[in-house]
This record gives sequence, structure tokens and C-alpha cells, in this order.
Amino acid sequence: MNYRERFEAARVPDAGEFSGRYAVSLSVPLMKRIRFFGHFKSFPDGDGDRGFNCFLGLIRIGAFRLERGASTMPDGLEVMKIIYDDRSNPLPLRMLTDEVREERPGFCFCRGVVDILGKPVVVMYFTLEKLEG
Repeated sequence: MNYRERFEAARVPDAGEFSGRYAVSLSVPLMKRIRFFGHFKSFPDGDGDRGFNCFLGLIRIGAFRLERGASTMPDGLEVMKIIYDDRSNPLPLRMLTDEVREERPGFCFCRGVVDILGKPVVVMYFTLEKLEG
């Protein structure tokens, strides 16, 4: 099963299912997963549909909001979107939208989509895995 098929086979999670921290790992062919600088996404309790990225447990960057809807890709799949279009983020990051689908409880397969000259392009696939505690 290729990455696109894997993504399509997963289900759409609800925003309310996200709380706490999720490890972010890049999916790379021929390798299991790669995790950079302890990267995780944090969905603080009580913030509902908002969160941020964190590196090395100290550096917060990439504020985002969650929104369920149709993918920006031509397949039009229903996805949970992680939208970085926030004034606090640097411009290149604001152009990125992560699209999330859940493979099993606490484990999501995702794709990063960037609009390049009016055309959406998948620039990466990655996983989110719920961290304990």
C-alpha cells in the first residue's frame, strides 16, 4: 500500500479527540519513521481546536487551528486540517496545511500540503502518535 492509499484508508478524526501531546515523525520510503529534535504537536486541554508545535521540549512555533472539511487536494477527501495561517507564524509556514486521518486510536497518518502557484502539492507524509502523560 502506498502513502496515498494508506491516507485514503484511514478515518477522519474529530477535533475533540485531540488533547495532550503527539509525537511527529516524518514518513520516508524504505525507513520506518524519522523524528527530528523531539518534535511534537501540543493540543492543550481546554483550547479545543487550537494548538502549537514544540521542538526540544522548549521551542514553541507554528500556532495552528483545527478544522474539519474537504482536502485542498483534487481527491477532495474529508480530512481534519491543521491550519497554520496565523499572523504569529512566519509566511512560509502559513502556506502549509496539514491534513490528518486516523489509522487507529492515538495514531494518525498525515500529509502536508502547500499551495504552489495556485496548485496544491503534497510535500510530505508524517505520523502523529499520542504520547503518554
